[in-house]
Amino acid sequence: VDQGNAVIDAALQRGWEIVAHNYVQTELLTDYMFDEAKEREIIRQTLKVYQDVCGKPAKGWLSSSLRSTLNTIDIIAEEGLIFMTDLLNDDQPYLVETRSGKPMVSIPYTSEVNDFTVFMRQGQDVDGAFNVFKEQFDWLYRESEKSGRFMNIGLHPHVIGQPFRIRALRDFVAYAKQFDDVWFATREEIAELEARIAEAGEGASADLRDDLDVGFEVEEGGEGATDHRLVVGEEDVDHEPAPIGSVTSTRVPGRSGRGPTSRVPPAAVTRSPRPDSPVLARAPRVPTPSSSTRS
Repeated sequence: VDQGNAVIDAALQRGWEIVAHNYVQTELLTDYMFDEAKEREIIRQTLKVYQDVCGKPAKGWLSSSLRSTLNTIDIIAEEGLIFMTDLLNDDQPYLVETRSGKPMVSIPYTSEVNDFTVFMRQGQDVDGAFNVFKEQFDWLYRESEKSGRFMNIGLHPHVIGQPFRIRALRDFVAYAKQFDDVWFATREEIAELEARIAEAGEGASADLRDDLDVGFEVEEGGEGATDHRLVVGEEDVDHEPAPIGSVTSTRVPGRSGRGPTSRVPPAAVTRSPRPDSPVLARAPRVPTPSSSTRS
């Protein structure tokens, strides 16, 4: 990547989100769980390449094999990142306390709703995979009536990109796009909005949340086309999708039947804190082993 890459260039041209993901895929951060200086060195090396190639600072982090250490969140917060994807313990984004006091939002990746797991481990065919994606979406959508939910699908080009599998993704995207109160977001967008909610405080009213300068515009006509594109497709996922990342979506509780150019804040903004989950909570930062192949 640090020598140039046509795939990265194509992603940047389309405005797709790229997340920092270790300097070497096989060099796990957990190899240095007792050497914080070395771990920081690897993270900084990765972030430098990201800056050089992408032309802007990285905002988020995904550890190789999801294997972070007890120091990783603190290090990446100190290095200016705002979200991490290694913690798989919730269906909502949430803030994690860091030793520096800088905000860090956990926006979970998934090893379950993941093409490698579904196709390679479970042996699902294309219809079976679609059913897994749809069932996950339908249940979270049902739960999101009162409190917003986040969904993503882990994708790898060498898995989902096979011609006999790609229909599962195409059909699921077409299905999810029928719901006009679902927001297809990047993790950076979700992290920025979640941080704003925390800054507003637990007592922020629904009106204050709606008034935050966030959201996007829904263009008139065209099956709910938006000016934000799904991170797994071309600029319009109705044409030539090219899976490279993960589907992310949130539902806005109580929103339906929106007209053209209506404001659509994501569920992370409109949800109320759950009684058992404070806005700011310290997450159990235990390295999560995984044998999944990562893109």
